[in-house]
Amino acid sequence: MGTGSRGDESRMMKKKRKRSSFRGRVRVIKQAGMAGDAVEIFQRMKTHGFRPSLYSYNYILSAFIKRNRGDLVWVFFRDMMLHKICLNVVTFNILINALCREGKLQRANYFLKKMKEAGYTPTVDTYNTLIDGNLKEGNLNQSFELLAEMEVKGLCPDIRTYNIIIYSLCKKAKSDQAYNLLCKICERGLMPTEVTFNYVINGFCKEGKIDHGNQLFCKMLQMNLAPNVVTYNILLDGHCEKGDLQEAFRLWYEMQTVGLKPNLVSYTTMMKGLCKANMIDKAKQVFEKTKKIGLSPQHITYTILIDGLCKVGNLRQAYDLLDEMYKHELKPDVVTYTALINGFCKQGQLGVAKEILKVMVKKGVTPDCVTYDTVIDGYCRTGDCLEALNVHDEMVEKGHSPSIFTFTALIKGLCKEGKLQDGNRLLQRMQETSLAPDNVVYNTLINANCKAKNFQEALRLWDEMAQQGLFPDAYTYTILINGYCKAGYVFQGIELFEEMQDKDLLPNHITYNSLINALCKEGKVKVASYLHDEMASKGIQSDASTYNTLIDGYCRVGSLEKANALFKNMLLGGMFPNIVTYNSLILGHCKKGLLQRSSYLYNRMVQNGFVPGLLTYKALILGLCETGKLNEAKEKLEQMIQKDIIPDHLIFNMIIDKFSSVGDMKTATKLFSEMIGLGLSPNNLTYTTLIYGFHNKQKIQEACELFYTMLRQGLVPHHNIFVRLVNGYCRAGDLQGAFRLRNENEILHVVPPEVAHSAVARGVCKIGKVEEANVLLHDMLHMGLLPTIATFTTLIDKYCKAGKMDAALRLADLMMDCGLKPDVVTYNVLITGLCKEGNAQRALKLQDEMKERGLWSNVSTYRSLINGLFKEGNLFGGDKLLMEMHDRGLIPNGFIYKTMNAGSHTSENLEDCLKGALKSLNDLQRNSNHSMKVKQTARYRPLL
Repeated sequence: MGTGSRGDESRMMKKKRKRSSFRGRVRVIKQAGMAGDAVEIFQRMKTHGFRPSLYSYNYILSAFIKRNRGDLVWVFFRDMMLHKICLNVVTFNILINALCREGKLQRANYFLKKMKEAGYTPTVDTYNTLIDGNLKEGNLNQSFELLAEMEVKGLCPDIRTYNIIIYSLCKKAKSDQAYNLLCKICERGLMPTEVTFNYVINGFCKEGKIDHGNQLFCKMLQMNLAPNVVTYNILLDGHCEKGDLQEAFRLWYEMQTVGLKPNLVSYTTMMKGLCKANMIDKAKQVFEKTKKIGLSPQHITYTILIDGLCKVGNLRQAYDLLDEMYKHELKPDVVTYTALINGFCKQGQLGVAKEILKVMVKKGVTPDCVTYDTVIDGYCRTGDCLEALNVHDEMVEKGHSPSIFTFTALIKGLCKEGKLQDGNRLLQRMQETSLAPDNVVYNTLINANCKAKNFQEALRLWDEMAQQGLFPDAYTYTILINGYCKAGYVFQGIELFEEMQDKDLLPNHITYNSLINALCKEGKVKVASYLHDEMASKGIQSDASTYNTLIDGYCRVGSLEKANALFKNMLLGGMFPNIVTYNSLILGHCKKGLLQRSSYLYNRMVQNGFVPGLLTYKALILGLCETGKLNEAKEKLEQMIQKDIIPDHLIFNMIIDKFSSVGDMKTATKLFSEMIGLGLSPNNLTYTTLIYGFHNKQKIQEACELFYTMLRQGLVPHHNIFVRLVNGYCRAGDLQGAFRLRNENEILHVVPPEVAHSAVARGVCKIGKVEEANVLLHDMLHMGLLPTIATFTTLIDKYCKAGKMDAALRLADLMMDCGLKPDVVTYNVLITGLCKEGNAQRALKLQDEMKERGLWSNVSTYRSLINGLFKEGNLFGGDKLLMEMHDRGLIPNGFIYKTMNAGSHTSENLEDCLKGALKSLNDLQRNSNHSMKVKQTARYRPLL
């Protein structure tokens, strides 16, 4: 009996030691993470007759959770149920955790319910697990309900509970709510940890609220919490993203001062900030330092530097880094290769980019949508949409669905090539997929159609946007406003501008610049200036383009004082004038003949490092020509040529015209030859200027040679040139030359036959051979050619001056019989002729006939009639003339009208009134003649 008892006791001790051994092995295996071996140990335990305890089950279930082996959790759970192992709170917590990890929140809630029914009270860990699971699934409200339930049940949420919620809020860009929760923690007397603060600081930094992050950092210090390396890394990243490297470096040194050693994340973050600021040399120094201090750069470190080098165009070094990665057994991922491909695409080296794509695939790295989109965008930017579409097809074949970026890049590329219909087709194809076009896509197409002046299609796309539920944004409005303005439809642009503001969309400087530029081109500088003031009042910064447009606008209308004031404001505002600014000012001052100021601006421009170009020289030459300094203008032209700046047609035509107008045909002809020598083909204006010059010098032969050269060059001379040449021959007494030119015209067809015959008839008439001219006119009628009104008028004028009024009046009747309506000049000639003969009453009847035909008498008509009345000695009809002139504003509201209304209609008063009217008309005539001379000297100005 004693022996048996001792034997049983011995067996029990052995069994106990064996069970203990199994438990030890399970614990070791759990810690080593060998889940499969743990299952085998459990099976062996049961084979040897051991029943695993609840503790062992919980221990192994916990191990499976940590190793993300949810499948084994449920295998062992079923085993527990089979062996009727009673669950405890720890088991329920593990199972709820497994379900939350799998996203099965309904089942997790079911287990919570069963847990309560089994008489177990959920712990803080239970609720923490459920809150975390709900937050990961985006159920924020459900998480807060669970938090409230905890408090109702008397469970105090711990710092882990709050950390879970704060982390989720920050991840969803709700850092303000996370901060409020942090404040609530402090109010409840719960001490936040460094982790809590790190979460909220990181949230603020990710949302760009770096100032809030800094304030929270200070509060952390006030609460005697020591920021760790993670805290500093978060702030470093925030300041680097903002571009504030000065503050980032301050934190970098502060971090080391407080005894914290920067880790690889710290160095990588600083590299990223430096690369973003294009400070690649400093980024490389940081990279080298990481290696020097024993930190091994990982693939993300290399990727950041490769991307930075690519962005500044240093592709060779970027590629070398890729090789270095392989040497250090670091495998570049899809992001690394995409960064490198993007660099080559941006430099237009699409062939190399395509090769890297092939290498990438060979190395086992699968290109993603971003990689393909990068190559597609590269081809589109270089204008090779066909190859871009091929890459798109390859992308689809590899199983990648085109993104909205893919379609946007292709549509932009097609629009850039002017293939708007293909762009529209791609839009329709996009709409057929699950992708909905966004504002960027529509804005791209609207912009392209505006550039092509297809406003109807642009407006159709505008309407289609609304049908798709998209609202035109500020950029959409700006595109249309800019398009209308460039096409000259400023009114429509202003209407859209007002509509834009009614919809509370803020215009930017591009919107304003478009309107200001269009208004200035139309000469409405005051309205443009008002818009400029409005820009300033709204806090929209004017740029150099705004100032240049307004300066040019004021220079064009001759308001140099305002242009100079804007120039001064530009300098005071810290903006640097460019060559466009100087060219506008130089041209404006040259037009006014202010050469001294122009010279000052020219010298200042050169001192500031700007090289004078074609427009600069054009302005200077214009100024010299306008002020009569032709030799200096010619010197400037030669200076241009010496500096390899080829003058254009306008410059040559301007100087040739000026030399021709002063009769220096030798220099004008030399310039003409020089122009041809530079490879510039003289145009119509060049030949016309020279022909007029030779004609004025009565060198008809030279003028004719140029005329024939024009024809050989395929240029069509204006009718006036032909008429002038005919007149030149006639004036020189060479009627045979005039007739020869007329006859040659029948073969050359330079001018219509009636113009050629009319020119000869007029030319003959002008040299006093009136009867011969009359014969030529009647010959024309016999030939079925209709003489011009000017031909009839010239002959009528000659008959009037010769005192042959009957012949003149017969010609006027013939003219009307031919269906030609006499113009104001014809009537003036007849009225003047009649008045000189003392037949003013007949002249007054002709004036009535003029009015019946809808023709208005001019100053010359009234002068002739008043003089005729005095010559005839009969002032009858004079009062009627005075009233008519007054009504038309040709004579002042002074003594004339008062005298007429004084009730005194004596011939003396009427005579005084007519004399006063005649004086006013003479003054008007003189002013008109002066204005005509000014216009003639300024005939090239509009071209500039």
